[in-house]
Amino acid sequence: MQIIKSKLTIPRDVINLGDRQLTVMHMPGHSRGSICLHDKDRKILFSGDVVYDGSLIDWLPYSRISDYVGTCERLIELVDRGLVEKVLPGHFNTFGAERLFRLASNYISKAGICHKVSTFAMRSLASLALRIFQIVPEHTTVIFCFCFNITVTKHLCDND
Repeated sequence: MQIIKSKLTIPRDVINLGDRQLTVMHMPGHSRGSICLHDKDRKILFSGDVVYDGSLIDWLPYSRISDYVGTCERLIELVDRGLVEKVLPGHFNTFGAERLFRLASNYISKAGICHKVSTFAMRSLASLALRIFQIVPEHTTVIFCFCFNITVTKHLCDND
C-alpha cells in the first residue's frame, strides 16, 4: 500500500484527479473555512455544507451571515456565467443551476435585520448547547435533540 502525502489546499488550488480537475473555491459563511470544489469542464459544483436544498445553517457559533451573503453572490455569478449546471451537496439531493440561483438569491433577500436577530438567538442557544455537551458529554442525545429543534425552529421562522 502506498501512502500519499497530502497537502493543505488553498483557494484556487487545482486538484488533479487524472480524468478531471477540481478547483478549490473558498466559500465562507456556514463556517470560515468552507470550500466548494468546481469541475469547470463538467460544470459540476461539489458544494459540501455551503449550499444544499434546504434551509442554510448560518447560526452556528462559527457561521457568519455577511460571509454567507458574499458566497451566495459568488454562487449566483457562477450560474450567470454558465459555469455550473449541477450541484452535488453534502446533504440532500443534487440539483441544477436554476435551483442554485434561487437558493442563493433567497438567502441574500432574507439576510436582513430580522434574520440577523433570529440567527443571533439561535447561535447563542447552539453555543450554550455545545458548552453543556463539553461539560456533561453523556447528554449527547439531549444535545442532539436540542440542536435539531433549533434547526427546525430556524427553518420555520425563515419560511414565514
